[in-house]
Amino acid sequence: MSSDEVKFRDPLHKNKLMTFASLYEPTKSLKTGKEKEKIIRANRLVLQRLLTAYEAGRSINLPEILKHELLPVPVALAEMNGNLRTGSKAILVQAITEGISCPSSLSSVDLQNATLIIDGQALVLAIGKPTGLVTFGDLANTFVQAVLNAGAMFNRIDVVFDRYYEVSIKSATRTRRSQGTRPIRRIIEHANVPLPSNWSNFISLSENKADLARFLSQQLIVQAPNSKVIVAAGGFSSEEMVESSRSDLDTEPLEARHEEADTRIVLHCVENHTDKIVVQCRDTDVIALLLGHYHRMTCTQLWFKTGTAKKRQYIPIHEIVDHMPYNSDTRECIPAFHALTGSDTTSYIAGYSKKSAWKTFQTYHHLLENLGKGALTAETTQNAEQFICKLYNLTNVSNTNEARVVLFNKSRSPESLPPTSDALHFHIQRAHYQTTIWRQAHLAFPVIPNPEPMGWKVEGMKVKPILMSLSPVPESCQEIIACKCKTGCKTLRCRCKMSNLNCTRDCTCSSGNELCQNHFF
Repeated sequence: MSSDEVKFRDPLHKNKLMTFASLYEPTKSLKTGKEKEKIIRANRLVLQRLLTAYEAGRSINLPEILKHELLPVPVALAEMNGNLRTGSKAILVQAITEGISCPSSLSSVDLQNATLIIDGQALVLAIGKPTGLVTFGDLANTFVQAVLNAGAMFNRIDVVFDRYYEVSIKSATRTRRSQGTRPIRRIIEHANVPLPSNWSNFISLSENKADLARFLSQQLIVQAPNSKVIVAAGGFSSEEMVESSRSDLDTEPLEARHEEADTRIVLHCVENHTDKIVVQCRDTDVIALLLGHYHRMTCTQLWFKTGTAKKRQYIPIHEIVDHMPYNSDTRECIPAFHALTGSDTTSYIAGYSKKSAWKTFQTYHHLLENLGKGALTAETTQNAEQFICKLYNLTNVSNTNEARVVLFNKSRSPESLPPTSDALHFHIQRAHYQTTIWRQAHLAFPVIPNPEPMGWKVEGMKVKPILMSLSPVPESCQEIIACKCKTGCKTLRCRCKMSNLNCTRDCTCSSGNELCQNHFF
């Protein structure tokens, strides 16, 4: 009897069947160590093939080869699993605020007639699900009290929320942030609806966040004290709806269509005519937007409140503007810089932090003056590509394909090469799209183009980035092809012979039993 024969009384093998739980399994990203190992292994394979091809007498056109990515993804812009590369936005704050005093409180500033603008969703995430709360009514009371505590010294408080579009370029960001959760839908019909036992699972679903924003916006207006002016926007069922606790306040200029609270905050700053404004938000994107739109605001002091209760920081946007040696046209390029060098919806450049990129911007900001303005032209694309070349400290090249050849010849590791022009152009398209949105943050009804021709593709209800159109080196470059012949490479079935190339030591025929008839060396 065979040893692997199954007997009647043997235990049944447990199959891993698909269940409803499988639908919510997160997409696992590659660990950093394994990712680097995979990159190094793939790069060594390409380099080995290049060397053996040269040894076999093949003509190697390095500039043509390096027009293609060495790996299945452009590693300067994306992770090996295809996700856009991420980075630290906080470093940009450090670079921008260098030499600027950022106090931990505003006790010395008169805020009696000032306005506080709060990112509602950021506050929801900061509060979480406090111990002891039972219903959504309890949570609303806690939220309203947190808003009133933050605005105790202010006459007016604006609270703005994100919108959650089904088709959005933020799909990948939301998916990444919800990894490890199993979203469960819960409709908030009234204040007595019990809070979910697992808050992370609840808050990871866009429908739940939209429902919660609506409920909290309503409660803010209902519970507003007579001594405060409370304005809520973005969170109601109708996207354009704005409610105020004071009936005589004109809210029409704030009725808007904005997906992000980030841009809605800018609109509220522009349409607010108090002398001092404080923005409470954790997102660094907003600092870039406030700097870019500051010249449109009438306030004399604009503060950005960030950090935690134990490590609070107030960043004086007005002082940064005064400190900068730029005019308003140049400051308008800061959002373009932020989008091109990495944001929530665009790729960070591998090996280059926001701090080093900011140094490049200080000298070459003029190259980004048209990014995000109107249709993306060939000149704007070329200028943005030039900016990336400057980032790699190369001044005598016209595009990243040339930069790749220069750096490759300097024995730079392949994974530290800039992206190909092909991959970079898709990145520039995405940066242009995002900057187009940011440049219109001061408008109630911005004109937003279709994302599909701008470096994105729509698959089902998800918007995914297009990483490149040219196939990578192993698939596209004839110079490094290798056959898998075992019968001497006598016919045109041999890939090398069919391409009129000599076989190399990388070909399978080099270790076969029959002597290769296509002369590898």
